[in-house]
Amino acid sequence: MSLPVPLAAPAAAPLTARAEEALARALAHHRGGRVTQALAGYDEVLSLFPQHADAQTNRATALRQLGRRDECLAACWRAIDAGIETPNLRLNAVHALMDLNRLAEAREVVAGLLRRHPQSADGWVLSALLLNRQHHQAAAQACLRRAAALARHDTTALIRLAGMQSNDGHFQVAEALFLQAQAQAPLSPAAHSGYAQTLIGQGRLDQAERHLRRALELDADQLDAHLGLARLLLLKGELAAGWVEYEWRRRKPEAKQPKLKGPEWDGTPLAGKTLLVYAEQGFGDVLQFVRYMPRLAGRGGRIILAVQPELLRLLDGVAGADAVVANLHLAAKFDTHIPLLSVPRLVGVSEDDIPDPTAYRRLIPLATPLPAPLGTRLKVGIVWAGSPKHSNDHNRSLALETLLPLAGVAGVRLYSLQMGPPVGELGKQAHPALIQDLSPLLGDFADTAAVIGQLDLVICIDTAVAHLAATLGKPVWMLTPYAPDWRWMQTREDSPWYASLRLLRQSQPGRWDDVVARAAAELTALVGDEHGDDAPPMPEAVALMQEGARRQTAGRIDQALALYARSAALDQRQPDLYNNLGVALRGTGRLAAAEASYRRAVALRPDAAGILSNLGNVLRERGALEEAEAVHRRALALSAREAGLHYNLGLALRDDHRPTEARAAFDTALHLEPDNSEYRWDWALSLLQDGDYRRGLAAYESRWGLKRSPPRILPLPRWQGEPLAGRTIFLHDEQGFGDVLQWARFIPQVRERGAGRVVLECQPELLRLMALAPGVDATVARGSAAPACDVYAPLLSLPGLFGVTLDSLPCAAPYLRAPEPSLPLPADPRLRVGLVWAGKPTPRDRSCPLERLLPLLGDPRLDVISLQVGPRAADLKALGGDCIVTDLGPRLFDFAETASVMSKLDLLISIDTSVVHLAGALGLPSFVLLLYTSDWRWFDSGKHSPWYPSLRLFRQDRPNHWDAALAQLEQALDAFTTARRGPQPALPRLQSELTTADHCDPASFARPDTLYTALHLDNFP
Repeated sequence: MSLPVPLAAPAAAPLTARAEEALARALAHHRGGRVTQALAGYDEVLSLFPQHADAQTNRATALRQLGRRDECLAACWRAIDAGIETPNLRLNAVHALMDLNRLAEAREVVAGLLRRHPQSADGWVLSALLLNRQHHQAAAQACLRRAAALARHDTTALIRLAGMQSNDGHFQVAEALFLQAQAQAPLSPAAHSGYAQTLIGQGRLDQAERHLRRALELDADQLDAHLGLARLLLLKGELAAGWVEYEWRRRKPEAKQPKLKGPEWDGTPLAGKTLLVYAEQGFGDVLQFVRYMPRLAGRGGRIILAVQPELLRLLDGVAGADAVVANLHLAAKFDTHIPLLSVPRLVGVSEDDIPDPTAYRRLIPLATPLPAPLGTRLKVGIVWAGSPKHSNDHNRSLALETLLPLAGVAGVRLYSLQMGPPVGELGKQAHPALIQDLSPLLGDFADTAAVIGQLDLVICIDTAVAHLAATLGKPVWMLTPYAPDWRWMQTREDSPWYASLRLLRQSQPGRWDDVVARAAAELTALVGDEHGDDAPPMPEAVALMQEGARRQTAGRIDQALALYARSAALDQRQPDLYNNLGVALRGTGRLAAAEASYRRAVALRPDAAGILSNLGNVLRERGALEEAEAVHRRALALSAREAGLHYNLGLALRDDHRPTEARAAFDTALHLEPDNSEYRWDWALSLLQDGDYRRGLAAYESRWGLKRSPPRILPLPRWQGEPLAGRTIFLHDEQGFGDVLQWARFIPQVRERGAGRVVLECQPELLRLMALAPGVDATVARGSAAPACDVYAPLLSLPGLFGVTLDSLPCAAPYLRAPEPSLPLPADPRLRVGLVWAGKPTPRDRSCPLERLLPLLGDPRLDVISLQVGPRAADLKALGGDCIVTDLGPRLFDFAETASVMSKLDLLISIDTSVVHLAGALGLPSFVLLLYTSDWRWFDSGKHSPWYPSLRLFRQDRPNHWDAALAQLEQALDAFTTARRGPQPALPRLQSELTTADHCDPASFARPDTLYTALHLDNFP
């Protein structure tokens, strides 16, 4: 929506005695909960003084409290139009818009509020609530962190932030924040109940119960405390007391209670009356608790069960129900009613007295049996995601990619029972030869039950399918979060609710890989070592596989993948099929699926060195370096004379920070195949990675032997480093932006060799910037005709020509300068921080998820500016981060333009991309996030770079894990900001504490006042 431009509010005139009395009465009514009378009082005040800001604001609050949201919104806009401007007026408008579910408008209004009032803690809290409603938890945490720092004496934001950390499984951080809140407000019920929930999540139930009881002493109606107590009691198996507390669920603001005629049933004998039992919450709750229907029927009445339409066919005729209807409005006349989840409290239940659900199961068979290819020994159904509307879905659901190790078990046929949007992950991350999608067959739960009846096992998360399969008596392995739902209790692997259910629990919050690995190992044991009979594969299946291989060789990958799917549907006993499929999937970026394919191929043909090496390669790419090395050594034990196997082992050793061992493997490969340019190229990189620049830069010339990097053919002699004696030299670029920016430091040395003129070729985006580089006389765009020159040299060959070593590396900065800003940034007293989180995904995606960075940027001392360009710039708005990060990406059309922005920055936070090289070349203090396996120029350890003194490096401590690097970055950012802008005592910390040795020394980032800075985004190869 388009917001009116507010006018300056006039000074308030003194109130008359009548108006003062009316305002006092209105406030008294309002504080006493008499909102209608308060509204009348505010109207009286405004009839006398229409411009009275407090009366206008409080009147809007009263309208909203009375449920008159449209009137509240209109009142806010009228007051603002009239020139009355207070933060609370806009806060009321945002609340009203949120109540009306007009979230996009609410987001716009709260953004305007925070632009006008950036120190409004209430505004930041409201922004967080809005972002949380839109499932933007990372941005919400940043807002709460900012609010908590601004409102040092109000624990509202601190408690909400702690609660979000707890919900995300960051229990240690949450515990520290809750204890901080309790220290500030020891009589806060919310601080005690929230802390108790964190303790429950860690299994510390006795300690949690003390804090819940304390919260209820402070406020007997504290909803969160009652719900926490219910969760705790049910987890402990104290069901009778737990059901009583569980009734408080019906007081939750989001709980929609139907308006039904007649009294709610109180558990007394029905004596011929009709009882309506209606579903609430999710499908799983209905499937779990419908087991109590026969007990209700025993109370002497007629029972009508109202369920969701998707459950109607399955439950029609369920024992104990005289009628089953799909919606409440279809229920016939009834005398009394009860929600289904209140039934256990009324019929009485204990852990030893839970009815067996399998006694009430029904099965509606499909018209056609479930197909299974030859070689199938186990048919396993899987579900990996639940409804995103579930409050705990982010903890119980996982990505399909995480579950794919199950697809690597030969002899198993996986069938997806997944429904909803996550089904789309199958086409993006898997393949039909690994998982068969059954969603087109599953119209409702009756269809799903029919499919489950034909399976041997179901492996799924905590969702309705687990309840359904266990109700049917089918073996179920349920992947269970570290902090489980109350019904799964604690520690035990079985469940009193379902005899056929096994609980495979997380060993730590948020970590699914060990749970899935355990499931895959047990699945492998179930299948056994033999994966079929000795009969040859089905000829038709082999023919399809072979045709797929021909299409794959011809580069028609989609056609090949389709043929492999058809072949596997007939016979999955084909190692060549799964090897070829792995190659194709790896080429399309589906690395987890490729790994699963190779594992199947290895299981079917364990003595194939080539297949083992393929598996090792994809393990290396996925960061499983220890296993990759072991697999490569197994391959070499089978075929030690194959050069490529030694080379692949060398790559794994190089990625594992072992360049000397890697080079030995490359040496062996070169001995067996001396003319292989790829081997020689990686041998050169291992020297550079090891810091041997003398030999490494000389060997760097081997890049010209690569098919992807042919040498330039120019009608000029190539310069070999001799004195130039006034001649004009043409320096041609290669590779990416970052390489040009990094190697530009060597251009002045060309001038020192006596060059008369230096003409530099570079990408168009660099032209304006590089025209200002010292030693450059002219620039030309890559691929265009060069002016008349005498000799040429590749830019990246200069350090080799100059005999540069690590000790003689020129590292003085700045060595580039920026033009004057075309669009100057407004003055701001805060620390101005640039942010880049993503680069190109190839050849290796070095990005850090923006959602991991956003919570660290909530410090109110920071003015954060996004310098991200390219497709990933859209992440900012998609994640709600534009509430705290200003997006300047659209104006950065080349490096010179971005230079003008960076000249106004105090600090850059970035992943490894060309922006880092530019910042380093210009002396801008920068925090750089590096993968565990990073480019050779950053080496494998150390916090600083010999190339760029102004950079501080934050490295993953193991592949694919950012936790340690981000913990170090958080502390370094706080230290840097404190050194430049003073302390922020109330700033909540979101990462675990580090040792003093990991803290940042701000003095190491001294920046001369004369620095020029510039930036652009792009990765170099």
